[in-house]
Amino acid sequence: MSTKTCKKLAISLLATATFMSGPAMAGSTINVAVAANFTGAMTALIAQFKLAYPSKGYNVTFTADSSATLLTAIQNKTTAYDLFLSADATRANALTTSSYLTSLGAAGTCVPSSTHGCGSGSPFLYAVGVLELWSPTLASVASGLPTTVPFSPSIVIADPTKAPYGYAAQQVLAYSPWSLPRSGDPKAACPDPNSGTSNPNCLVQAPTEGLYTQSNISLTYSAIKSGAYQSGFVAQSSICKANTSGVKTFTGYHYTYPAAGPYVNGPIKQWAITITSSAAGTELADFLTFLQSATGQAIIKSYCYSLS
Repeated sequence: MSTKTCKKLAISLLATATFMSGPAMAGSTINVAVAANFTGAMTALIAQFKLAYPSKGYNVTFTADSSATLLTAIQNKTTAYDLFLSADATRANALTTSSYLTSLGAAGTCVPSSTHGCGSGSPFLYAVGVLELWSPTLASVASGLPTTVPFSPSIVIADPTKAPYGYAAQQVLAYSPWSLPRSGDPKAACPDPNSGTSNPNCLVQAPTEGLYTQSNISLTYSAIKSGAYQSGFVAQSSICKANTSGVKTFTGYHYTYPAAGPYVNGPIKQWAITITSSAAGTELADFLTFLQSATGQAIIKSYCYSLS
């Protein structure tokens, strides 16, 4: 087995990241489905949230993956989540349909059944992200993508059929001089993250073009950081920290898209929706309040997200 294959296998074993903020205490627990790009910010938010309510024994568990994978789990009623932090509008909006509007209990106690979902409330914007071409070692990345394909060395993106950041990357690659996918390249239909309309020409893994995919944006970042690929498209939040004045510091070499040019993708608006009724339990209501508080928003901005 080649070194690259071994690295890719190791990375694939991390496909779903789950974090628990600590042992359960006297308070309730809420379970959150989180778009993979928001993992770092979510970890920091939970830590500060617990400090903000020290006497209540609150506990938060979250699962991070691609927005599409999380939505499928919610729609198939295989996991009881209280809140969905999607990386797009389309998948958050999918939970406003009538079949997901039945609350079956207090926050943290909703148990999906074969006939009832647990949707509640309306989507709200919680963060706006940015797409970056990134490499920890390849200095040429600072000038943007090479102008010729196939890419050499190969690049990696998140699966555009599952991950909004992957969709944004494939929108960049659809433009000249890359014009991907080309005739004969594998492609699939996927939803536009903002409008929900189907795009029949989403580029998927195409080794002949020097292009590979990972199932979510965190795995894409890990694949590049590990050296399995020298460069690729990641979320700015994974390579950037911002100080209180908004000055950003980056690791490695990066190029922001769209820095110039006619690219369709712009800032990536990330929307959330409650899945159990916040009125039925105090912890979810308190977490939502904290998420949108000055402290919560400062944490989000420290990961280089904007808020509008």
